[in-house]
Amino acid sequence: MVVTENGQRKRITKGEAIIKQLVNKGASGDARAIQLLLAEMRRHLESERAEDETSRETKDQMLMLERLTIEERLELRRLIAKAQGEPAESAGS
Repeated sequence: MVVTENGQRKRITKGEAIIKQLVNKGASGDARAIQLLLAEMRRHLESERAEDETSRETKDQMLMLERLTIEERLELRRLIAKAQGEPAESAGS
């Protein structure tokens, strides 16, 4: 979509246009728009928190893997191959 903002034309997505309308309505006191914006902000924050937690878990797991000895790594590969149903011979190669 093309909109005019501060006297200048620019392209924005339909989603951005919807959010801008909600913000403008909320700023003028529209209670429903304010509720919708607050709900969207909560969903966004919860999503960011979940991503942060997943990232932290991944970093922790990578750190643990780095600390494994060669023997422990080989054993881990063997166990993963076994869990995936691969033959034991191909796990070591």
